[in-house]
Amino acid sequence: MSKLFFSAIYLFIAVIVFIYARKAANNEKKLGRFMARVLYLGFGVIISYYLTLISNNYFVMSLGNTGVFFLLDWLLFFLFEFTFSFTGQKSNIEIPKKLLVVFLLADSIALLVNPFHEISITYDRLHINQDIYLIYRPMPPYYIHLALCYIMFLLILIMLFRKAISIPKAYRSKYSLLNLSLIVVVGINAAFLFTGWYIDISIISYGVISCVIYFVSFDYKPTSLLNSTRAIIVEGMNNPVVLFDYEGKFTICNQQAKKVFGFTVEDEGEKTLKTFMEENQINDFIKVPKRSRFETKIQRNGQLLWYHVNFTNLSDNSGRYLGGLFVFTDITEQKQTHFELEYLADHDHLTGAYNRNYFSKIYDTYERMHSLGIVLWNVNSLKLINEFYGNVTGDQVISNVANYIKAGLREEDILIRLEGDELLALLPNIEEKNAVKLMKEIRANILKNENNQLEVSAEFGVAMKETEGTRIEDCLIQARNSMFQKKMMSSSSIRSSIIESLKKSLSQSDYETEEHAERTKKLALRLADKLGLSDREKSELALLSILHDIGKIAIPERILLKPNKLSVEEWDIMKTHVSKGYEIAKVTSELETIAEYILHHHERWDGKGYPSNLQRDEIPLLSRIITVVDSYDVMTNDRNYHKAMSKEEAKNELRKCSGTQFDPDLVEEFLVLLEEEV
Repeated sequence: MSKLFFSAIYLFIAVIVFIYARKAANNEKKLGRFMARVLYLGFGVIISYYLTLISNNYFVMSLGNTGVFFLLDWLLFFLFEFTFSFTGQKSNIEIPKKLLVVFLLADSIALLVNPFHEISITYDRLHINQDIYLIYRPMPPYYIHLALCYIMFLLILIMLFRKAISIPKAYRSKYSLLNLSLIVVVGINAAFLFTGWYIDISIISYGVISCVIYFVSFDYKPTSLLNSTRAIIVEGMNNPVVLFDYEGKFTICNQQAKKVFGFTVEDEGEKTLKTFMEENQINDFIKVPKRSRFETKIQRNGQLLWYHVNFTNLSDNSGRYLGGLFVFTDITEQKQTHFELEYLADHDHLTGAYNRNYFSKIYDTYERMHSLGIVLWNVNSLKLINEFYGNVTGDQVISNVANYIKAGLREEDILIRLEGDELLALLPNIEEKNAVKLMKEIRANILKNENNQLEVSAEFGVAMKETEGTRIEDCLIQARNSMFQKKMMSSSSIRSSIIESLKKSLSQSDYETEEHAERTKKLALRLADKLGLSDREKSELALLSILHDIGKIAIPERILLKPNKLSVEEWDIMKTHVSKGYEIAKVTSELETIAEYILHHHERWDGKGYPSNLQRDEIPLLSRIITVVDSYDVMTNDRNYHKAMSKEEAKNELRKCSGTQFDPDLVEEFLVLLEEEV
């Protein structure tokens, strides 16, 4: 191999040493300044020897060797000074150091003179091909130089050795590494001197040891200590910790992880990151390349556990992937508290149904729905129950009713307690007839009252949100009106003393009887079922059946009970009962929705009725129905002004007046109903 080849290697090593020298110089620590001096001198030693490799001139090569010897003296001196600081020596070395400086200065002078007057070392020329190498021929002063270098080497080794044996074993490796490196350098140098090699390889070792010194000074980490410390920390953590290697294979975990995930010895090397994530349903969360934080739930031994997971993709300083680390933090208690608070925020504490707060959250979603059943429930006589039995009993009644309703609803339905004794059920994707049927079943279960000693009942009203454009608020008004009308007709509800008084006023007269009202109501509701009327319309019709003639309480009894034909003036007074009834209904909130039907229940199909001469479909449907049904019941029962007809005679009368007094379609449906009854 030529000198050119060796010169390239030495130049490459010189560049590396120079880079480390710059890094050390930029280090703000005192140790960094000491290290920079050593490294710059190491760079100088290599460059000096580089001169001997790029030239065949004897003087230039001699000058290069002198530079090596001179700079090596001071390199070892500053390495000695660095080691003293590095090992934390406390003894005073000022006098020995000054003495050493004196010897170094003397040696330096002898070495610097040598190229001009060879007093320390001379050389033999060795020709190999076209290259010339210098073979050392030492003189006594050179041996002094050599002894001085070995003494400094020895002092450095002693300081490092003393430091190594005085500290814990976990920290000894860096001092041992330095000692070994120095011994290798001395050995290579001795081999060069006493074997006659023509290339001084120890020069390279000076550069290498400089880099080693930098490494142990600034970059070295006590691996065994760190591993032990990490193991202690990981095992001491209450958090489950799981590590997978760069191939995705299970590597290690702590005891907490073994308890939670059931890891065994067989899992090592067998379980993979993929299977671990699949088993614990966390695949979808690992999306961020470097780190992911998320929450997950894990089922273990029949218990649901919640964890906050911190997943980190581990990599080295070069960005190469090393593995994946999971750290699990148990947040089950926090989650349970959160769920409890969330539940309390959205649920009524008494009934367990949703509350108004939740209703406001979902309002916009349900507002966009169609085919939505809206049902309002109200507990009958709750005020009286609270007054007679106390609020505790009243609360229990509300809770029981709510439980019956929840038990009867479908899975997709929800129940909301709006206020007091009012409960709202929302039934998505349902037809009105099915909603009514479902609510009737629930009401029947409430009436069975198996879990309550009191006789408890509740009434409901149904309204349908058929299109997205229909407002929930409008449906709530309809459902509430329907529900109140049913409550007024319910024998178990004594809520409306006004209605009871009106019914009593009618039934106390000989003109209207309670039996007539009940018969009319039953026939009207059967016809309503046949016509497919809504729950709200049936509620209104039931109330109308009983109170359509409520205005007659304002008509003088002499006219009401007159057995003979009324005069024109008397008939005009009698006809005012529809407007009187309208006025009574309008000022009574419970009857307001049927006021229009009361006003027009004496209109005729041909437009010759009163009070507005409406005709055909201008007459409200419920008014037309009550006209037919009421007329039939009046004809088939005794009154003070006529004797009862037979049912066949009454049917014939209905046929006769069909298309004039009565709606012909309703008459036809009613007659079919009567035939089915027979």
